[in-house]
Order: sequence, then structure tokens, then C-alpha cells
Amino acid sequence: MPKYHSMKTPFLILMVFLIAEYFQGNRAFSQSADSYAKLKEGFETPPSNARPKVYYWWLNGNVDAVRVKEEIAAMDKVGISGFDIFEIGVPAQDTMVEPGPAFLSEESLNSIKVALDEAKKRNMDVGLNMASSWNAGGAWTTPENSAKSIYYSKIEVKGKSGGNLKLPFPKISKIDAKGKERLISFERNGKPVFYKEIAVVAIPLNNGKPDWDPAKIIDVSNQFDPQNEKLDWNLTGDWEVHRYICSNSGEQLKLPSRNSVGPIIDHFDAQATEAHFLYIIGKIKEVMGDLKNTAIKGLYLASYEATGFVWTSTLPEEFKNINGYDINKFLPVLFNPDAFEKEVVEKFMKDHQRTLSELMIKNFYVLPNLNFGFNNSIPIDREFCFGWLTQVGQINFDALFRAVFSFKDCRFCEYSQ
Repeated sequence: MPKYHSMKTPFLILMVFLIAEYFQGNRAFSQSADSYAKLKEGFETPPSNARPKVYYWWLNGNVDAVRVKEEIAAMDKVGISGFDIFEIGVPAQDTMVEPGPAFLSEESLNSIKVALDEAKKRNMDVGLNMASSWNAGGAWTTPENSAKSIYYSKIEVKGKSGGNLKLPFPKISKIDAKGKERLISFERNGKPVFYKEIAVVAIPLNNGKPDWDPAKIIDVSNQFDPQNEKLDWNLTGDWEVHRYICSNSGEQLKLPSRNSVGPIIDHFDAQATEAHFLYIIGKIKEVMGDLKNTAIKGLYLASYEATGFVWTSTLPEEFKNINGYDINKFLPVLFNPDAFEKEVVEKFMKDHQRTLSELMIKNFYVLPNLNFGFNNSIPIDREFCFGWLTQVGQINFDALFRAVFSFKDCRFCEYSQ
């Protein structure tokens, strides 16, 4: 009897296992059939979140309420789930599209409200580009928050020891290299409304030529009085003295509508980013109220394509924090890299580029999520196009993408070069 019982137990266990497998297989088959049916139904009648979304170009800012309603109805009819409003200018030779009102003016806001209200009726999602064309900015951007560059002046000092040296203010052209007007505000004395002193350095002269060895360059910034623009000089021998300042670059939006011309913001500065976002969100709230109750589901950051030397007020401090040494004695490298040893240039430029990269990631790409997107329940959509920055390796893409995609609200991004 004990022997029979020991053989019966494994047999019963096997039967229970086979029966369980049978019912589990039937259930899996049923679930598979259900999944296939849902998949098929999804292809035949795609849900809203699977339908395409499009750019809605507002050429030259010229739109009217009736036409907006007609176009949104047409989009909805063919199955488009939403659109990104993207105001943009037209080439100068285009005389067909008359200029409309300035971006975010009262008339412009009314058109945006019509689009948002119409989209909400049709359960469509709307995104809004954060400028007229690209590079963030606009006519509301103050000099303090506008894009910045670095400028310098130089004088030669020969054989003098002791006394005060008057250092000339760096020249800032009102026209850029392409002959385009720089959007820089100047005081009556000819100086820009916004500028900050960066550094004053002395480069030794050997037989009338600068010795570009950074170990021999002396930082004399602490001896310079920006109020009277005089340097307390106590060196002997022959020197070339450089005065570096930070001021606006005057760079404009790339292709704004005719009445929406304005400077781009300082993409490396947290204050500039905050002011830009708060202004736009505030203007939309004027006509829409709480944005959570509207069709607006995304704020669109178009590409960054600034040109020339870029700078920001916090760069020297951030440079030292990241790289462990002062930037001042290496500033001449930016303007005359061929004069320095190759190893010096490569190391400094790598460190300089890393610093700009970290500042942009922190203050332009991550900050909006933390302070503006979450607070208004609006995702921040991004378009990564860095132009000249990528050509010199100025963006730490690994850090950038890890930072950006750590936010759940990042719905998409574009990278181009």
C-alpha cells in the first residue's frame, strides 16, 4: 500500500499540471485574439494619440479668425490630431503675404485664442512656438536678457612703471559681419545700455611682439577701476594691455514676421530663460485664463542657431567651477588662437565649450521643465539644432539628452546639424 501511494502522488501532480497548462493556453489564446482584435481596430480607426500632428505656419503673422476656423476644421476632417502654431516671416522678395500684427500683440493673441478654442471643441492638441521664427526671443527681451558677446580693446605700454592708465572702451559695431543691423541699445555717450567688465590682462612684449605664453600673461583686473576706466599700473617693461567686456551681441530672430523683429535671448542665462517663458505664458493667460483648461498641450522651443562669439555674465565663475582654473589669462585665445601653442588652444577651447554646454543644458533646456512646464502642466517640446556649436563640439550631447529625457513630459525632440 505505501508503494502504490508513492506512485499515485506524482501521477496526480502531473495531471493537475497538464490541466492547468490547458486552461492557461486557452486563456493566452483568448487574450492573444483580443489583442489582435484591438490592434486591428486601432489600425482601422486610429486613436487620437496615434494620429499625425502638423506644423501650422502663420506666414508673416497674417491670419484671420474665419480662415483659422476653416483650416482647423479641414485638419480635423482628414484625421489630424493637432498642430503647432509656428509664426514665421517670409523672404524680403515675397510681396504676396502682407505683414500681420506683431507676435503676441492684442490682435495676435485674439487669433491664438480662436485657434485654441476651436481646437478644444474638436479635441485637438495645440503647441505654440516660443517666438516668431526661431532662436528664442522677441521685442520684449531687455538688454540684460538679450544674447551676449565678448569684446576687447588694447593699448601698448612701454617702459612705464607707476601711475594710472586710461583704458579705451572696446568698440562695438552697430552692423554685424553680414551688414545686418545689430539690435543693441546705446546710451548718448556711445556705450551700450548693458555691459559688464570681464577682465584686464597684460601680455609681455618681446621685440615689439606679444609673448602668448599664458604663464607670462598677468591678470591685472583687480587694479582696474571701471568707474574712471583707469588702471593702477605698476609693471615695468613693454606690455600689451587688453580690456575685455561683456555686452549684447545684437543678434536678431532668424526670420520673424515683419512686425515681430526682436533680439534673441541669452540661452545660457537662467534669468533670461525665465523672463522669456513667463512673458509668453503670461500673455497667453491674459486671453485664455488657466492653461490647464485649454487645448494648449505643448510649448515649442525651436533650434538654437546663434553666430559669432557667445558669452554670458556667469561664464567666468562657471568656468572655474567646472575646470578648476580662471579663464581670464586665456581670453586672448578666443580672438587669436593661431598665436598660441596647439595644446594650449585645444585644452582651453575644450574647457570653454564644456562650460557653455553645461550652462545651456542647465539654464535653457532643463530649467523650463522645472519651473514652467510642470507648474502649468504643459510639456516642453524641443528642437535641437546647434549649427556652429556642433561643428566645434560645443554641446555635451550625452549630458543633454540624459537631462532632457529624464522628464516625463518630453514628448519629442529633433536633432539636426
